[in-house]
Amino acid sequence: MKKGQPQEKELNTIEELCKVLKFRSHNPKVIDLTEEERMPSTLHEQAVRCSKEEKDLYLYYYLTTKKVESTIIFCNSITCTKRVSSILQTMKMPNQCLHSKMQQRARLKSLDRFKQGVSRLETAPVEIGQGKKGVATILVCTDVAARGLDIPNVNNVIHYQCPFNAEIYVHRSGRTARIGKSGESLNLLAVEDETNFKTICKVLNKPTDQVNMLDVSYLQLDLLKPMVRAAQQMEVSLYRQNLD
Repeated sequence: MKKGQPQEKELNTIEELCKVLKFRSHNPKVIDLTEEERMPSTLHEQAVRCSKEEKDLYLYYYLTTKKVESTIIFCNSITCTKRVSSILQTMKMPNQCLHSKMQQRARLKSLDRFKQGVSRLETAPVEIGQGKKGVATILVCTDVAARGLDIPNVNNVIHYQCPFNAEIYVHRSGRTARIGKSGESLNLLAVEDETNFKTICKVLNKPTDQVNMLDVSYLQLDLLKPMVRAAQQMEVSLYRQNLD
């Protein structure tokens, strides 16, 4: 600033900024992107604490309560993604798998089939496993699908493994509860997930003791245990066969 020039006034409010910018409209629409709360108000966040070995059981239990809804399941690794997808297929829960090691053509095909499944739910809701062959309402993926996935009507997001930071958590959860619609996210928290989850909650100003815990019917959970255990054993057997 040159000597003798009047000092510029600091703009402390959006109203003052609008006056300086001199919009043509007398009532311009203002979108404030500086809110501390980064999660949509229509998103219902839940968590369940379990052992690493119990994650498959709670995952299957949750999906059985969402038989006519679409779900994206996020894993941190490709190995975990393949394993979860395989176990769900064994338990008659058709799903599409998506990760970065897949060829582009295969990725697009999986994504297209999931999109078809989501679209079909809007017009003719069907239970998991009862839809058109090749079409699935469950997508198991790594964070390759956490951004840029434009499917507005996904009902649920499951964090099978807790993401490494709050930014990834926000992007994952943002795959549901879009455009003013409601949605749910579920965190499966084993001991090894707790540190990352506490860090994420701190960044998002969400006390961990105020996180909604999943309402579980333990009677139903016990009934599902034999099926999940059998699927886990079969997946291990198939994995060993592939190594031979």
